[in-house]
Amino acid sequence: MEEKINKEPTIIKTLFSFLLALGFITFGYILSLEYPNISKALFVLGFAGFLITAFYLVVTLTTWSYKIQEKVKEYFLLWFEIAYTLLVISVIALTIRFFVVQPFLIKGESMEPNLQNNNYIIINEISYKLGFSPQRGDIIVFKFPRDPRENYIKRVIGLPGEKIQIKDKKIYTNGRELKENYIPYLNQVSEEGDQEWNIGKDEYFVVGDNRLPGGSSDSRSWGLLPRKDIIGKAWFVFWPPQDIKIIPHPQYNS
Repeated sequence: MEEKINKEPTIIKTLFSFLLALGFITFGYILSLEYPNISKALFVLGFAGFLITAFYLVVTLTTWSYKIQEKVKEYFLLWFEIAYTLLVISVIALTIRFFVVQPFLIKGESMEPNLQNNNYIIINEISYKLGFSPQRGDIIVFKFPRDPRENYIKRVIGLPGEKIQIKDKKIYTNGRELKENYIPYLNQVSEEGDQEWNIGKDEYFVVGDNRLPGGSSDSRSWGLLPRKDIIGKAWFVFWPPQDIKIIPHPQYNS
């Protein structure tokens, strides 16, 4: 008896059903340009829910037979359960997407040979938001300081307070050569002449793994990266299948 009462439609549930239907239609419209297939599915779901809810209200005000009213109520409760479940799943997914982890598509060859063009990776956002600082060797995704609309992916080489030097095609941190065993080249830095940076508070020096001439646009050409522009740390590659792996953290001599 209690289970039956809990499944009975209420005025609040009916009004909420209309709001859910309108919400799906609205989001379908918002996503129509960027995600047309998802948009169509949301439109169909929203309009179907709106019609089912409206028909249910009409039937409850008529003298139609008990069987018809029960069947319409059954369809209404089924729609409501599906819509509410999708809402809960969407809230959880969006919370995870914007505050914990998110996918990222690598475009370009700046992280070769360790990460490839068109690799899909998962970014861990929560660690840095909880106060953990980026470490040397972390591969990070960040907003490009010169154009925040673009996201870049590079490796952290220099930390706040350090002095970075490039001379004789090698990188030095505080005067000590940095051994990067993940770079398979004899000469680790493309020929650009000697350079030097003093990293300030809340700044980082980031470089792509592709050190061939023109292989990466990074701190060597546009300067230091502010901490506020960092989105998260690259966690693992999940596509394509042959490249699936946890992204390792290198060991350094300093």
